[in-house]
Amino acid sequence: MQQIGSEEKKFSDFESLPAMETFVAAISVPQKQVLYLSPETINEYIEDLQSKGLAESTLDYCRQCMESLYDNLPDCGLEDRKILDKNNLQGWRKQLFIDYDFSWIPVNNRICAVNGYLTYKERPDLKMSFLLHPKTELCQPMTREEYLRLLYTARMHVNERLYLLIKVLGCTGIVLQDMVKLTVEFLKGENETGKTAVQYDSINMPELLKNELLQYTEKKNIVSGPVFITQSGKALDNSNILKGIRALYKDAEINRNSTRAMEFNMLYYQTFTKLQENMGPLAELAYNELLKQEEDLIGWNDGSLYYGSFQRSFGKIHEKQS
Repeated sequence: MQQIGSEEKKFSDFESLPAMETFVAAISVPQKQVLYLSPETINEYIEDLQSKGLAESTLDYCRQCMESLYDNLPDCGLEDRKILDKNNLQGWRKQLFIDYDFSWIPVNNRICAVNGYLTYKERPDLKMSFLLHPKTELCQPMTREEYLRLLYTARMHVNERLYLLIKVLGCTGIVLQDMVKLTVEFLKGENETGKTAVQYDSINMPELLKNELLQYTEKKNIVSGPVFITQSGKALDNSNILKGIRALYKDAEINRNSTRAMEFNMLYYQTFTKLQENMGPLAELAYNELLKQEEDLIGWNDGSLYYGSFQRSFGKIHEKQS
């Protein structure tokens, strides 16, 4: 987290949020035996995840990833068992890059599910590295402290749409041009025909944020299509999204020359992907816990609205936290 100067001391309370490293999972020393994958071992893995409290949609997704890996492994003449080794796994990883056009979110999600299985089987020596965010070397990421300042400032301005836009950009990894894909149907897990569909390819949607967005669409009577729309019902223009966020920078005391969506993408990447690397599918539980802590600190629906000066309002956050 960025060092805070004395003139910005009023923001220091954000630093009390637990660091990501508190969620790091211990990994057992592997035994170098042959590791097999079969429908039976996939079922055992999913049952283990279920016992740890993962959401049904996450369990379905992990099963889908494991079955896809199984289908793509070469036959080895052992009935329903297939061999997991470095060559087979790296070949599958390369194919993911091609299939998903080097898009880091869906590739990393699938690698995460399989790495979780390898941890479950106590074979971290076989775990695969994640795909780097394409802007890793080109962008100064939004810090979590700056992100929380923006959330608080949007709340102080009583601008719920902007508040939720900042949350979506900072917590889902969505690229700005995909914002139109964030629809009521997506939030409800439905496809175009209204049937249930698991959608994880371009947007990771935490359960807490999904529920908050659904409450917003109900309040604004948005029954279908994009969540963020203008008064005339059109999808909000990307430039207006960034312009709205930029307007908060002064009150949030953020010193940046420009506003770019990739800064929020990098915030998400550094937070959630770090958890995925250490915890596999269980990262979702840790990430939701982090977001819940932030919601308790700066939530929209806590029964009060902050008026008056920025400093007086921030004092109320400090009281709520202590």
